[in-house]
Amino acid sequence: MMLSLLKKSWSLLLSFIEKAENESIGFGAWFITFIFIVFIRNFLEAFSSGFNFLSPQSWSFFFLHSVASYLFIFGAFILISHFLTGQRIEKVSKASLWLAPWILAAPVFDLVFSRGKDIAVRYSELPFSGLSDILIGCYNFIFFAPNGLLRFANQFWGWGNAEAFNSLFSHSFGVRIEVGLVILGAMFYVFLKTKNIWRSILFLLIARAIMFVAEFFPYLITAWLGLPNESSSFHNVSKINPDFSWNFILFSLYFLFIVIFAAIWFWRYDKNKLLALAKNVRPERLALYLGAFYYGIYLAGPNGFNFFDILLIIIASLAIFFSWLFAVGSNDLADEGGDRISKAYRPLPSGQLSHSEVKSLNLIFRVASYICALMAGYAFFITILIRSAISYIYSNYPFRLKKYPFISTFCIASGVTLGVLGGFLLFSDKTIFDFPARTILFLLVFFTLGMNFIHIKDREGDKKEEVWTLPVIFGEVGGKLACGFCLAAAFLAVPFFYPDIPGFSIPIFLLMPLVGFWLINKKSFKEWQAIVLCGVFAALVILFTEQPLWHLIWK
Repeated sequence: MMLSLLKKSWSLLLSFIEKAENESIGFGAWFITFIFIVFIRNFLEAFSSGFNFLSPQSWSFFFLHSVASYLFIFGAFILISHFLTGQRIEKVSKASLWLAPWILAAPVFDLVFSRGKDIAVRYSELPFSGLSDILIGCYNFIFFAPNGLLRFANQFWGWGNAEAFNSLFSHSFGVRIEVGLVILGAMFYVFLKTKNIWRSILFLLIARAIMFVAEFFPYLITAWLGLPNESSSFHNVSKINPDFSWNFILFSLYFLFIVIFAAIWFWRYDKNKLLALAKNVRPERLALYLGAFYYGIYLAGPNGFNFFDILLIIIASLAIFFSWLFAVGSNDLADEGGDRISKAYRPLPSGQLSHSEVKSLNLIFRVASYICALMAGYAFFITILIRSAISYIYSNYPFRLKKYPFISTFCIASGVTLGVLGGFLLFSDKTIFDFPARTILFLLVFFTLGMNFIHIKDREGDKKEEVWTLPVIFGEVGGKLACGFCLAAAFLAVPFFYPDIPGFSIPIFLLMPLVGFWLINKKSFKEWQAIVLCGVFAALVILFTEQPLWHLIWK
């Protein structure tokens, strides 16, 4: 009777796991479900910990820091389970979602066992420093710490005394139960799929190491940087933006790992789709926007950077990167008909990515860009928000601004200008009124005139879609001539904005129009060469006028 019941229970469990693996949910549904579970956990923890997570000051923890920490842990567990079991990574991901509700156990158990006494859930401070000490500490954490595997087994099976066993759960009993349930559930899944006890034990050991990183995460960073082993090391530490502190810093660090995990996940899901997405990035244009951003940082006149400043700049760069991917995706969806004629190799017309996949990725990229931008600073966030708005109306109806000559390139010029402005405003002590107005006018005019050549390769597709670029209006040969003259005019317009340009640089600026015209009208036209020329030229103009490099060196 008992054996029959066990067999039936086992069969039901296998059926449940198989059903979970094959659930018809997309990434968006998985992500929304996961973060909502984290939100519920945070709400319950307000009662068990005594900390008011509902206060306005706690929003960055409630919505960002906590979500990123759980995504970090679950992302690592999913990848490990995938590599150890050999199961499709999307199946492992769907099954893992059923472990997420167990994170609600911590505040519930804490409330029950503490009998109303507040139990703070926080990071543990490192009792050691240095790489060798950290490795030894990780080893002890896995095996011999109060909740280590060997010590727990010792005390659980009676090898230790009752007092030692009770002390095992003296602090945050709920978190220990929560962690144990999630790890054991994932370990059981690995065993179920491999029927190999050694792989299951290997998962257990790796999972304990991940939990070590999660428990001591901020203080592993302070140990690495040689900073005091305390939370104050994360407050008022950025020279660029003092508001970039504890929750923002930890979210940013977790986010970097999440981006790496996501890239690995996508590669294991379908490397051909990932490669198609990577090939569609159009690196020369992305480099133009990132270069504009870094040039804005230079114009702000920074006085050196520390680790946290570099982290902030990396997060801001990711905001630009994701914003660009969103712009590319929106443009590809709007231009699919024309791309089938002039650029059939792109992911949509070639069938490498479907409409639904591009739309889902667009949503992910847009949200990621906004969150990263918000981490970097409010003013920078506004520049990203305006850029995404311009890129959307540039590509999409009812306005579809790319249909009109010069208005389309004005949108691109606006993106470059907002990039420079965003880098400048990344510094909290700078305002838009500190930015030189003539630089804004120069960038808008220069790139509006000069960037018409980006439409040369799209001529046939644009003609079918009634997008009235210069190559469509004047034809293949006449269009290239018109684009060449516009670029030359952009170069020659410099003295109108910068009459004080140094005399020794004039030969350079007179040579540039000839080089630009030749690059556009030569037989083997390469767009990236003209883009690099425009970016370098604009940087040189501002370098020779607004904040000369030699002034910084001599200063």
